[in-house]
Amino acid sequence: MLSMNDVPTSDSVFRVEINLKTNFVEVYCFNEIDCVDKEAEGHYSGLDDLPEWIQNKLAVLMTLDHTPPTAPVEGVGKRISKNVFWVFA
Repeated sequence: MLSMNDVPTSDSVFRVEINLKTNFVEVYCFNEIDCVDKEAEGHYSGLDDLPEWIQNKLAVLMTLDHTPPTAPVEGVGKRISKNVFWVFA
């Protein structure tokens, strides 16, 4: 099971969850106090509505296997499950 201890603390980390049925996307920043680009937080009606920097990092992470344990990609993020990602700002 993953814990907040697994989340890198050096940079802002965004949790991105994609609803696979509706393509609805939720973005949440783990580092609320020191969050870089906090405006990125929120709900989006699709992947195309996400900020471009998140889209680019998700494109990389979506190519990875989601079977645990997963490894982080330096400067990009980590795929947590089939539809949940941690994106490093």
